[in-house]
Amino acid sequence: MRQERMMRGFEEFWKRFFPERATLSREEALKMVGEPREGQLSNKPDDEMAGYQDRVAAVYGSYERLEFQLATLFRLLENLTFPSGHIVSLGAGPGSYELWLLWLGKVERVTLVDHSFKMLERARDIAEKLVVREKVELIRADAKNSNLPLALADAVFCINALYWSENWKRWIFEMARLVKPKGEAFISCSLLAPRSKITSSELEK
Repeated sequence: MRQERMMRGFEEFWKRFFPERATLSREEALKMVGEPREGQLSNKPDDEMAGYQDRVAAVYGSYERLEFQLATLFRLLENLTFPSGHIVSLGAGPGSYELWLLWLGKVERVTLVDHSFKMLERARDIAEKLVVREKVELIRADAKNSNLPLALADAVFCINALYWSENWKRWIFEMARLVKPKGEAFISCSLLAPRSKITSSELEK
């Protein structure tokens, strides 16, 4: 029952901070950002994909399916121990999960790492409206090389972003570098995406 309430709470959070979902269809959002040519099928190096993610940021609530967000949240709540003091999130986008957990008091501090200025700008706006901005650090950087200190985080997230990178294994190495001994890591990603082609066996290794 408690988890069901949390899921409903996140859905309300999503509707509040990503209101474009009510007025813009997913098909329209995909067309606006240039998917799939500029997204999944792009052959640009990872560091040149920030422009695409900047466009996605403006229509994020329509671009992402709420039901997939809720499914990911369910797995997150099932698999992580709370409270975790400091979360670092790689490829964080607008930080929806992380900022929501911070607002609920499930974590004490959040560091969001993303190469898209517009994604981080949106995260900052949400944090300010939730009055948690002083507990949030925004880092514009490549997720595989965040330049953050070793063993910084009680938990490290990489949620629905890993498959965007051709160098996804280096993201995992960065997660391992950032997490404290006996800390937690949570990875969620699509398999066999065109840019990364991650298989389940590769990810397990």
